[in-house]
Amino acid sequence: MARLRPSNASRIVQCPGSLVMAEQYPEDETPSAAEGTAAHWVASEIYYGRPPELNSMTPNNQVVTDEMLEGGQMYVDVINSRVANGHKAHIETFMAVSPLHPDNGGTPDAWFFDVTANIVYVFDYKFGHKYVEVYKNWQLINYAILIHQHISQQLSVSDTTVKFELFIIQPRSYHCDG
Repeated sequence: MARLRPSNASRIVQCPGSLVMAEQYPEDETPSAAEGTAAHWVASEIYYGRPPELNSMTPNNQVVTDEMLEGGQMYVDVINSRVANGHKAHIETFMAVSPLHPDNGGTPDAWFFDVTANIVYVFDYKFGHKYVEVYKNWQLINYAILIHQHISQQLSVSDTTVKFELFIIQPRSYHCDG
């Protein structure tokens, strides 16, 4: 696991000292975090055409719920609305080569590079109830930089030709705007 993870980017940008503090005093996984990990697994299984059964157990010993299945399907539908023609998105693939810092790396939930349109789609799945804004989202920006570095090295894509569309899919974030 990378020391500087995109999932902690917002906190580190606001308080760089929090990195050392978090390393000295690591937190145990909360029930909400365990549920989120399980929901991500359910969503990945749905994406790969292996939807788990309701009330079955996830690899981290959480019960598969209706909310996980519905949220996972919503996530997959958003991905499939951008990824077409038999292509597949990259799901939960660790990326460690970063121009930001040698200790930076992370695992985007899903991403796809449409070579024809020169657009990279980055998808982040949030299963919690707290609203997460996509605009100026440090985690997504960090993922975009990691992905850009990857496609630049693998496909020789120049900086000026690639556009990014960033998505946060959060099925349980109830908000007055919908």
